[in-house]
Amino acid sequence: MKKYLYLLFAAFVATTMVACTEEVGTEPGNDPTAVATIYQLAAPKECDPDTTCKLRICPNSTSKKMWVLAELEADKEAYVSSKGEAAYAKYVSENGTSYEAADQDILLENLAGKYVITAVVADAGNNLKAYEFKYEGILWQDFCTATLVSGHMGGLFGQNFEGKVVLQKADGRDEYRFVSPYYTMLSAMGMSYAQEGYHLRFEWDGQSESIKPVSSSVSGGLYVIPSGFMHPSYGMVYWYVDSDPSYTFYNAEYKAFQIETQMTVSAGSFGRYDDWYYLDL
Repeated sequence: MKKYLYLLFAAFVATTMVACTEEVGTEPGNDPTAVATIYQLAAPKECDPDTTCKLRICPNSTSKKMWVLAELEADKEAYVSSKGEAAYAKYVSENGTSYEAADQDILLENLAGKYVITAVVADAGNNLKAYEFKYEGILWQDFCTATLVSGHMGGLFGQNFEGKVVLQKADGRDEYRFVSPYYTMLSAMGMSYAQEGYHLRFEWDGQSESIKPVSSSVSGGLYVIPSGFMHPSYGMVYWYVDSDPSYTFYNAEYKAFQIETQMTVSAGSFGRYDDWYYLDL
């Protein structure tokens, strides 16, 4: 029995020692070198989601200093190719933003293109370790102007509504957006019912009839997109876009998009209407 208990205890000690060895570098307070762990968080609603990156950077207890630098991926690769990783870590410590070596939520805006966010941490001996996070922000470029003829606004106000808006294309992607269409049209008419920054975004190959709205919210098969139009009683009005090609499509003959949507607020729907965007091509 004693021999059995001794062997059981020896096995427990061996298992414990192995577990501790595996935890080195992963458990807080148990790291021999400075370590920073990077997490991506959702961008605030008031920021442009296409070019905003929010990170939580968590250095371990060995870390005594921390710096963060965001650079275009091509610029970082050129520097590292020329001078090496160690030199780049030193470069970040000299040119990056300095932070206390504690958990930090960091908001980075206007990152259009391929970026690398590098966090460098230093231990008590000022030995540097670099950790990176890659982020690709969408670079939008003007594609053309268009005339918006809005059935929705006509239905709400009882008069014909049309105005010039801008169509943009995402660099390197088959994605397009009409930039703040209701805000642009209404503000040009001296009306202040809409807010800027609410775009109509969709996927399109540039020639076919088929288009697909882009939205993180879908309800009953309809794509839910905030229009930017603010109803005086019910607040934000949402486009509920039907992507069925019978209702939402590109008409090559007229060089125009028909977007059929159901204008909806918290109290219900104003009904289905068509907005036509005639491209100036």
